[in-house]
Amino acid sequence: MPGERRSRRNRGSQSLLPFHSRKRLSNTVSCWYCDVKISAFNGFLFVLGSRHARFLRFWFTLGVGVSFIFFTIITMILLQQLACTFLEFSGKSFCNLPFDWLTGVPSLAASLKLLSLMDGAIMILSTLISVFVHEFGHAIAASSQGVQIEYVAIFLSIIFPGALVAINESVLQTLPSLAALRVYCAGVWHNFAFSAVCGLTLLLLPTALYPMYIHGESPVVLNVPPSSPLAGYLSSGDIILSLNGQEIHSPIEWSEKVSDLDPRFRNLPYNSLQPSGYCIPQSWIEEKAVLAVEGEKACPGDLVAFKTTASDGNNSRQGYCFPPQDVVKLKKCGSGCKNTASEDEFCLGPVQSPYSVWVEVSFLRSHDSECLKVVKNKRSLTVSGLESGPKTCRETLVFVGDISAANLIKLSAYYPRWSVGSLSIHLPDILERVFLSMLRVSASLGLLNSMPAFYLDGESMLEVSVGCVTWLNPPTRRKIFWSILFVGSSLISITVVRLLFLIYYG
Repeated sequence: MPGERRSRRNRGSQSLLPFHSRKRLSNTVSCWYCDVKISAFNGFLFVLGSRHARFLRFWFTLGVGVSFIFFTIITMILLQQLACTFLEFSGKSFCNLPFDWLTGVPSLAASLKLLSLMDGAIMILSTLISVFVHEFGHAIAASSQGVQIEYVAIFLSIIFPGALVAINESVLQTLPSLAALRVYCAGVWHNFAFSAVCGLTLLLLPTALYPMYIHGESPVVLNVPPSSPLAGYLSSGDIILSLNGQEIHSPIEWSEKVSDLDPRFRNLPYNSLQPSGYCIPQSWIEEKAVLAVEGEKACPGDLVAFKTTASDGNNSRQGYCFPPQDVVKLKKCGSGCKNTASEDEFCLGPVQSPYSVWVEVSFLRSHDSECLKVVKNKRSLTVSGLESGPKTCRETLVFVGDISAANLIKLSAYYPRWSVGSLSIHLPDILERVFLSMLRVSASLGLLNSMPAFYLDGESMLEVSVGCVTWLNPPTRRKIFWSILFVGSSLISITVVRLLFLIYYG
């Protein structure tokens, strides 16, 4: 099948993206594409691949096996997505795409709100590094097989940057099938290997930063957007201690507990999430105006409505308006504490609605000089570890409203042991975002190129694989190859359309 591969690649050489070498390199410039071709690295890449040829051949042979595993997996996923598409059109079922962990963004609207200049820079950096890893794999694999590199090109297609390595195709076509597969699978294999390295780095990051940071004890506030209802209460550097009396140890735990409090994400009525009541003195009740809780009246200003709890034994529907910051300083009563309220106190709980939830957040203001000394002198950032500190350092804020808005604040699981500044607080978060972005982008690039579609590495992998089926005659192999390639390209187009639809509409 060498002749067939040669004819197809000659067709590919006439595509808009340059691939074959020329005697005199000339850069390409057009309205949608431009590149810069470099031949200065040819000798270095060839010497590097030739010097370690034995090890590299074993390395890329392992990559052939891994690439074909993902080649099979991605083909099955595409077939599954095709079946889901037909089921959706028939109205029988709806299937989520299995790429959520790669995108990490539930909808386009959410991505536009959360995207920052730093996120854009990290994404561009991750793309450049992932493309470099991919093309470096092809170049070293070709050099280890004795195939020379013609040039390295850095290009910009529309707004997407990238790079490519031009390989001497005439020599590559004469290689045995396994040797050719080493070269074709090298990019995909390097992307998956690089993703594994990024994932391992993320796992080891707490250990690597241990001498400089406390990790996983209490989340630290990185940023509170002005649009957040918690703006003005929390600031950068504050340490979150608890949520409704439950200790918080990480940003993930914060998000999970916030979601658990939201009735819209649980199959429970909102009144089942009624918080514990507070022991309100009789003097407060005599001084406050009575509120008809189920009527049309509302509490004025920043006051919150309270009514008698079930544990109080009073079925009255009357309620009262109190300032929440004063109420949280009182002792609690409620379920299991029926005898807590004395004769001159009443157990009242905040009135909640399906979209308005009462939440208490206990936090430590570490930016205060005295509080900062307390934090630095403690080995633990947990509530028990800080209980001996001054009470003025520990504050409690009350959030009454849409609980999902509490997730707008950005938290970090790392707190610096020494100096507390903007860079020291944000550095671990930046490192996590960089490695996570590189993991996702590199894995996405590897999966994309392993797909059996036109102009991807999967096309060459499929061609060589079909050519190994020697018990079929060349015309049959050619029909099988083109049929699979056409079906694979069609499946990818359908999947991309569904992916864009889900990203846009969430």
